[in-house]
Amino acid sequence: MVLEGGGGVAAARGLLDIRTWRWEAEALELAGVTAEQLPEIVGPTEKVGSITDEAATVTGLPAGTGVIAGASDGASANVGAAGWEACSAKAHGKAREREGVSVITLGTSGAVRRILDAPCFDAMGGTWCYVGELDRWLHAGAINRGGLAVQCAMQARGFPDFAAAE
Repeated sequence: MVLEGGGGVAAARGLLDIRTWRWEAEALELAGVTAEQLPEIVGPTEKVGSITDEAATVTGLPAGTGVIAGASDGASANVGAAGWEACSAKAHGKAREREGVSVITLGTSGAVRRILDAPCFDAMGGTWCYVGELDRWLHAGAINRGGLAVQCAMQARGFPDFAAAE
């Protein structure tokens, strides 16, 4: 059994000590569980299984297709915005193209996430940091009312107010 979504999901929820890549002892104690009762922690790019014949019949995917642990929506947004590849060059034996790429995602709310080589901690608790991959961390901060921020920026640049047009 492995942790669905990889260790990054556990880290984002405060359940993983990102310095040691182990379950957070205080969280386990508060929950009344031991590390032995929990699944193995894996990185988001780890293969954790394969599509079974039964799953292939239901999904239409080829049997034997690899199943990857995956990542949280925030980490995946950085991958989708090409921010991850620029910072992952080190893992491929190449010089890094860009250091500390940031990605802003906006919707009802939003976040700014910056990819780092080492964890970064905010003593005031205004930002958070979680594992993106075994050697990459995401330092992030929340943006409230992300959609409103986009609307204001569009109006300031002279774009039509689409919300009022409805």
